[in-house]
Amino acid sequence: MRPIQSQGVKQLLFDAKEYAGKYNHRFVHTEYLLLGLLKHTNSATKILRENGFDCRQLSETCKKQCSKGHHDPEENLKLTPRAQHVMALAGEQMLDLGHKDLDSRHIMLGLIMEEEGLGGIVLREAGLTPEILRNIILEEDRKLLVSDVIDTPLQKTSMISRKSTSSMWKMWSRT
Repeated sequence: MRPIQSQGVKQLLFDAKEYAGKYNHRFVHTEYLLLGLLKHTNSATKILRENGFDCRQLSETCKKQCSKGHHDPEENLKLTPRAQHVMALAGEQMLDLGHKDLDSRHIMLGLIMEEEGLGGIVLREAGLTPEILRNIILEEDRKLLVSDVIDTPLQKTSMISRKSTSSMWKMWSRT
């Protein structure tokens, strides 16, 4: 079953397809996933900026390494097997992190973890590793959890806990 994609991921995939077409390719390669990711502000670009990475520079570095294909632009471009692997890794990371929706942070993790794709190579050469990125995401999650607890009145907290427990029970009882 495919994970629920955030609106940002849908936009990222749309942009990646546009980049593939712009470079005259029939398929969406990992570099186009990265360019799609870097095109707009999203949770991944927020992480990059907050940790000293220049998204514009990463985009330019990636574009310089993109080669032109020899195909006329087509509609409904498909992902290459390597880009599909990135998406599968992103889905695994989403589940491992306990998230419900696939977002751009998971795609960035998938890119970095896919060892041969140009998108991941650009990110790794800039100094980003899967371990660093996972730790950043986990720290963000921890901060969100702490701020939710601090900002939530006691009565609402107990309601949320009951709902969460009930939801988790339903989820586990289905398996």
